[in-house]
Amino acid sequence: MANTGFVSTIFLVSNLCELICLFAQTDLLEERTSERQANRTRDEKIRLYTKRFFINLLVILILAGCLAAIYYAALFALQNRTTYDSQFVLDLIVTYLTSIVITAVNFIAPILFDILIPYEDYSPAFAIQFTLIRFECVRRTA
Repeated sequence: MANTGFVSTIFLVSNLCELICLFAQTDLLEERTSERQANRTRDEKIRLYTKRFFINLLVILILAGCLAAIYYAALFALQNRTTYDSQFVLDLIVTYLTSIVITAVNFIAPILFDILIPYEDYSPAFAIQFTLIRFECVRRTA
């Protein structure tokens, strides 16, 4: 019995060391990012804000596309409720079309946001918060 307590203590200390290293890496990255932000010229800031504007516009279009896809899937499913009664597989797909589209939206949109966030050049902490807000917007849309 004493052996398992020793192993769990080593495991706990190991996880604690990994957590401390992760916090240290995050702090160093935050410091580098803030230093880089302080040394930006006016032209770099204009270019960055323009890039962020267009990326956020693209994010809004993605969210609108998600909403439209869910709406049209639900509309199609409601209009064709009895059309495919003779074909079991098509009837099953049409019946669950809205759920399928919601699942696809919840899977694809966060991947797109993860692709876009590095181009916005936010600090790591803000990038995580902003990504979580976008994910929540997708969940609310669905």
